[in-house]
Amino acid sequence: MVLKGHDLVVALHAALHAGAPMSLAAIGAVLGLAASEVHASVQRATTAHLLAPRLHDNERTARVVADRKALIELVTHGARYVYLVERGPLTRGFATAHGAEPLKSVIRSSEPVPVWPHPGGDVRGESFSPLYKNAHLAAHHDPRLYRGLALIDALRGGRARERNLAAKMFSELVTAGAVA
Repeated sequence: MVLKGHDLVVALHAALHAGAPMSLAAIGAVLGLAASEVHASVQRATTAHLLAPRLHDNERTARVVADRKALIELVTHGARYVYLVERGPLTRGFATAHGAEPLKSVIRSSEPVPVWPHPGGDVRGESFSPLYKNAHLAAHHDPRLYRGLALIDALRGGRARERNLAAKMFSELVTAGAVA
């Protein structure tokens, strides 16, 4: 079994939206995935111990809960090795990594910012392959998820300083999802 990029996004979504019950179709609508893709992602992420089914009080149905510690560990220590980045020429797209918040306000660079290529994007920068093809849709629907995806991208393809800051910020974002 190999974890796909959107499996990680489904786990991140679960971590950021703890306690907010959503159907697979609703999650798919936010992430730009079919309900069947979300179901397969949940299965793979559960096998990888990023998600765990839990029974809620007085309920006979299980809901999926993110294992925040495992998610943080995988992203901060393994994302750059497992989810490789392909960089390309300057293009129009959506800013990511240090070109998007929360790193944008902390890191200044004279180089073009990394962008997920898309003709509807609002920034011109260096092409940077997204974690999964519909990352821009998820970012549009969910600002917290966009922050998480941008931090993952900084961990996947950033320099040492960016990765260190992103690791700290990602951990804070995912941990805060427990109370948000």
